[in-house]
Amino acid sequence: MRDRLDAQMREMTYKLMAMAPEAPPYPEVPVTKLMPEKAPKFQEQARRSRRPVAVWVAAAAFGLVLLLALPVFLLNRGGTGPVGPTTSAPPTSVPVTSVDVDMTLYFLADYVEGSNVAGPHLVPVRRRVPVIGTVDRDLGDEILAALDAVISGPSAQDTTQIAGITSAIPVETEILSLEVDAGGPVPVVTVDFSRQFDDTTDQADALRRIAQVVYTATQFGNPDIEILVDGDDPDFTAAGLLVAGPQGRDAHRDVLPLIFAEQPLPGDTVTSPVEIVGVSNTFEATLQWRVELADGTRLGEGFATADCGTGCWGAYSINASYTLADPAAGFVVLFEASAQDGSEVNVVRIPVMLEPAANLGALDVSAQLPGGQALADMPIVVESPLRVFGTTDATYLTVNGAEIEVVDGSFTTEVPLQPGVNELFVSAGNSEAAFAIGNAYEITYVPDGQLQLAFIKRAAYSDTGEVTAGSGETVPWPLLLQVDYADWLTGDAANQAAIEDGVIAVGETVPNDYYIRNRNDLLREVPGSESTRAFVVDTSTIQPFLIGLADWSALFDQPESGAFFGAGLDTTPYWLVIDGEGEVLQIVQQYVP
Repeated sequence: MRDRLDAQMREMTYKLMAMAPEAPPYPEVPVTKLMPEKAPKFQEQARRSRRPVAVWVAAAAFGLVLLLALPVFLLNRGGTGPVGPTTSAPPTSVPVTSVDVDMTLYFLADYVEGSNVAGPHLVPVRRRVPVIGTVDRDLGDEILAALDAVISGPSAQDTTQIAGITSAIPVETEILSLEVDAGGPVPVVTVDFSRQFDDTTDQADALRRIAQVVYTATQFGNPDIEILVDGDDPDFTAAGLLVAGPQGRDAHRDVLPLIFAEQPLPGDTVTSPVEIVGVSNTFEATLQWRVELADGTRLGEGFATADCGTGCWGAYSINASYTLADPAAGFVVLFEASAQDGSEVNVVRIPVMLEPAANLGALDVSAQLPGGQALADMPIVVESPLRVFGTTDATYLTVNGAEIEVVDGSFTTEVPLQPGVNELFVSAGNSEAAFAIGNAYEITYVPDGQLQLAFIKRAAYSDTGEVTAGSGETVPWPLLLQVDYADWLTGDAANQAAIEDGVIAVGETVPNDYYIRNRNDLLREVPGSESTRAFVVDTSTIQPFLIGLADWSALFDQPESGAFFGAGLDTTPYWLVIDGEGEVLQIVQQYVP
């Protein structure tokens, strides 16, 4: 009898469950991540916000009371037959999982050598962080996990890789809630911290805390971040700072070094060419890079330009190639050449593991540039297309994505240029899918400019913006050159001109295949600016290298010093790149054997 009653109870229970309506769905926006054990007042808010669920819980309770009454009901009914068969799907639940996710966490350190702005600066590190959420985890799950990791502070590995790394956020800080509002054009993430977040009396310290939070949270889809403390806008009363409303990264550039790299990160393993990405605020938007071993051996170096500088922040992206036979520890180094003396300032050294490129092969790239100037020096040219040529061990080569034929280890092509800055990227390998090495260069094309060989008789430079002309008059230019134009001839043209001028006899050839013809002794004065770039020949490499204008002009005060193959002599030829307005943009010493 009892077994029959038990069976009837089960059947009636299934029927009641099948009759129960489904709970209404929650609205998707906003989504709130709560940590109730840390935030009693948010428990109450959560209870208020979940009243529709409470209704269904009450209904379930009523059903439970009804089920408890079933034995009495059935006994009084006196029924003996079984209740009709029914089926019901078992209740389901959304599984909660933990997935490790690669993230960037932002801490603080005085890690910049020769910095022009006081630290500590924001420094990014890579961390593998467990993210707890449902199978379909959302933005809030990842941000919550990242901020928890930042509050915990730097790891032992971070401390090993970056000396003095620290955090401005007290480790006692708790996240009371995190809400994501995706209803607008830009998602807004509101994070409510415990009172420990604003316990500082130092305004700079308070700003660094906020920057750590904003930079860490905005790596996920770049939302705006609103910060609360115990439910209110943080006023950092002791520091005299009020923080209110959503904010993004642009509001916290003051915590960055002037060259800030977010790729690669300390401890990364990189392969040539390594992609370097970040933002900078450097003079004329120019920065320099190199890849070197731990002992300082240089494997590759070059220049790059951000999309803004000299007072504004610009983004940069560099494909930095290097040559290496075996894996080794090393650094990716970014820096700015001082406009005052050419020294390295704002130096960022990123410790990495260097791997050789797959199918490593040699690649030498040249172009028709004045004075033998290197492509990596960001040359300024006045003619298009630019002839690019070189040698490689590889069998497959592309220039700006176009495949170029390699014949007996050599290649040549012409690259059309557009006015302004042009990027030239050369990659080589054994197949389209297996590149050996790649080089990236930037070239500025000035279509209305002219390239002119000249002897510089006088170079006047002043950082005040005014110099004295040959007439004794003060003129509003930081650089003024007195020059004597000449012609540089090679090959048959050189031989013919030298014969016409009586320098060599018919049938003879000029030494070293060049001849300088100067038929007119007229002197001209041409102005330059602070952005004019000057190059002199290195006596060890016989290649031009960039030198500061102050140092370059000082060579003409002691022309007999013999430095840089007589760079200060008025008989030393230079290539001048002059724009359509008559201003000198670039000065390159021509090496004379």
